[in-house]
Amino acid sequence: MKSALILGGTQFVGKRLVQLLIDEGVEVTIATRGLTTDDFGNQVSRLIINREHTDSLEKAFKDKKWDVAFDQTCYSSQEALDSLQALNGKVQKYIFYIESGSL
Repeated sequence: MKSALILGGTQFVGKRLVQLLIDEGVEVTIATRGLTTDDFGNQVSRLIINREHTDSLEKAFKDKKWDVAFDQTCYSSQEALDSLQALNGKVQKYIFYIESGSL
């Protein structure tokens, strides 16, 4: 894996995942609402998205590609579907993660 998109990445498990990928030399992009700061500096690229608006996803992901996308900020099946559609042809693998405590 050379590049990864993290949907989230500024809190809890996402921060740890981002750091592990950076440590492995992976080119990391985090896609968030832009409300929470992170400590990654210039080690990551950042995209601002609003998962409730599909045009936001399509605009942010336009002309971009990653080897894998890690999705751990999805709160509804519609958000998952919208993300999958916006990432169609842009990622080789889509990994959905949900914390067991959030069910």
